[in-house]
Amino acid sequence: NKIRAALRRAHAKLRMELSERLSLEASRVFSTLNPYGVYNGINIRVDVERRESGRYLLLVKRKEDGGLVSFDTRLSDGQKLLVALSLFLAAVRLKRHSLSLLILDEAAPTVGEEAKRSLVDMLRERLEGVQAILATQSILLEKAVKGVTIHYIMNRKLVSSPP
Repeated sequence: NKIRAALRRAHAKLRMELSERLSLEASRVFSTLNPYGVYNGINIRVDVERRESGRYLLLVKRKEDGGLVSFDTRLSDGQKLLVALSLFLAAVRLKRHSLSLLILDEAAPTVGEEAKRSLVDMLRERLEGVQAILATQSILLEKAVKGVTIHYIMNRKLVSSPP
């Protein structure tokens, strides 16, 4: 039992350290992606009361007073999407292998124009040297992507100019 207890403590400590690192990096990404200003941070906490289930709590930080609120009940669908993208991009940065291809299909359908521009800027900044395929129906997102080759597919055929 002593060995099992020691392993549980070590595992809990590791989970907390990793969630803190991911929270910090995801908050940096989120504060850049989220132009709306109400929330500016992400906090991932290990639920110590329910250790056996491996449960994590996902909270966002209010810019106004620093208070933490539940991710799933207080955010719009667009804000939830930005949190998910922030967590993904943070995990990519923290992971110790190289990512060579990223495919995003309608990565930001429910966010405004400013958030879409921020997403493109963040992808350029954080994923330099990574090939990215970004499928979208957003003309704004297409215009925000400069200096890249854009291909259009219509009726399952590649065309060289927009419809």
